[in-house]
Amino acid sequence: MVSVNPVRIHCQQCFIGRLIPCQIPYFQALKEGALIAPKVPALICDSCRYVEYDPAAIEWIQRLLQAPASDRRLSAKRPSRPRVPEPALPLKVKESK
Repeated sequence: MVSVNPVRIHCQQCFIGRLIPCQIPYFQALKEGALIAPKVPALICDSCRYVEYDPAAIEWIQRLLQAPASDRRLSAKRPSRPRVPEPALPLKVKESK
């Protein structure tokens, strides 16, 4: 997210309000449907409600959309937890002398 002091960033749209960091939904219409990302970092004006999305987040969304479908499914998934093999039964415990 854009880490800035909200007191010092003035809105370039209305020149009155201040831009406040927040996370808001992002919507983009596509040929085959729509993309809705629920929490995208952005700056929003406290006066006129102008929205400026974080450029890094938008770039990541665009790269994800341009990737082939097989890569898109892999990169959108959460990483899976490594599987721990179960021990073979019965366990033999060596006695120490």
